[in-house]
Amino acid sequence: MGCQFLYSQNWQPLQGNLEWYTTCLYADSVSDQIFVGGRFKEVNNQTQWGIATYDGTQWGQLGSGIDDSSVTNRPAKTTSIIRYGNDIIIGGWFAKAGGLNTPALAKWDGNTWDTVPGALMKPLDIVNDMLVFNNELYVCGAFDSVGSTPANCIAKWNGSTWTAIGLNYPFLPQGVSLNKMCVYRGNLYVIGWFLDSFGNFCRLAKWDGTDWTFYTNSFTGVFAFNDLAVFQDKLYVAGLFTMPGMKCGIMSWNDTTWSGVGGGVQTVMNPSPEVLELTVNDNKMFCVGNFEKIGGVAAGGLASWDGNNWCGYSTSFQISSQDVGATNIVFYSDTLYVGGGFETIDGDTISYIGQWVGGAFVDTCGVINTNVTENIVRDIDLIVYPNPVSDVITFTFLNERRPHVLIIYDGFGNEVMREETNATVLTISVQEYVEGIYFYSVIEENGASIKGKFIVQ
Repeated sequence: MGCQFLYSQNWQPLQGNLEWYTTCLYADSVSDQIFVGGRFKEVNNQTQWGIATYDGTQWGQLGSGIDDSSVTNRPAKTTSIIRYGNDIIIGGWFAKAGGLNTPALAKWDGNTWDTVPGALMKPLDIVNDMLVFNNELYVCGAFDSVGSTPANCIAKWNGSTWTAIGLNYPFLPQGVSLNKMCVYRGNLYVIGWFLDSFGNFCRLAKWDGTDWTFYTNSFTGVFAFNDLAVFQDKLYVAGLFTMPGMKCGIMSWNDTTWSGVGGGVQTVMNPSPEVLELTVNDNKMFCVGNFEKIGGVAAGGLASWDGNNWCGYSTSFQISSQDVGATNIVFYSDTLYVGGGFETIDGDTISYIGQWVGGAFVDTCGVINTNVTENIVRDIDLIVYPNPVSDVITFTFLNERRPHVLIIYDGFGNEVMREETNATVLTISVQEYVEGIYFYSVIEENGASIKGKFIVQ
């Protein structure tokens, strides 16, 4: 067996293994740790039921954790974690926290679990998201009351009293759910699955403090809205959708007009590219999801947007040799952490959560060049499979046939193969390659290029 190029790894697992997948990550600056929610029952072979903390070196427990039911024998889904005052508030679809009857909503004071005052909800109620705005805690989900306060899937708490939001319009038909919230220019935006005032299915609405505005007709092929974020005074909506004349997955809103974001997400192997979660850090917006390219840049389910260009890393989050993408993303101590259902990253055993240790994030970026020379990074439609590979790797070009050069480098940067051709399909044997990560570069005669990597194992 050939040696692994360990020095070239960009990801590493956390100290100790997580037993199953994550559903929510929250970096808390007050306690200086990450709160990790998921469907796991163990961390480091010790019982930690559905929620844990990580401080950069070791895992911590939150009492007996989150309890689901005896039906699944698994912790329920924690969907949102946030700090409000002196407490960490946990929202989701669960029955108990720390053995207490606390459906859908609970609080952790650093030592013990308790109910949120006045918020004892009903079994099967769901809290999908929470945010703090004007010193009040907002919660949304699938519920018709919070304690004794009637509420149509959304309410707020000022630390002592619960108040319903927008009772002039009820989000109450069966199956209705509000999934995420975001404050943009003083207004509250929500995404989910509900009806507008005309009875049409709707995914996005705005609450201005008095009335609801529904955004129904702008989108086509809408299957899901997954997340919202504000970046550089624009509201970004991410999910699985399209708009007429625009690519899918992510759009921006300036309170008047919808705009595409650098070309949107694309994929070759998966017919439904999707952005799952957004976060903003260091004047960039990061996204994770199930996509292979974004704005024409190789991205492997992870990318950043600076307001003008996409930068991606052609990484691979996999389970059973299938690309699954990451579902959660957070920054803690200036380090990027991703979570989800993957079992490996770039072929290395990094299960369900990993941290970036590869230095600068950028691997390939779309370039806006004001000089006379041509942009050096262009969109080349290319499929590379299988990855990882053990026998033969295939490069398939989907654009028109034109001359290009394919160069493959080993982990030390040494050129191991170069071929000039105008073929649309190239098959290359890797049986003589030692195991490890390899990099490829395709350059066309007009200067267009694309880079990526694959794993030989």
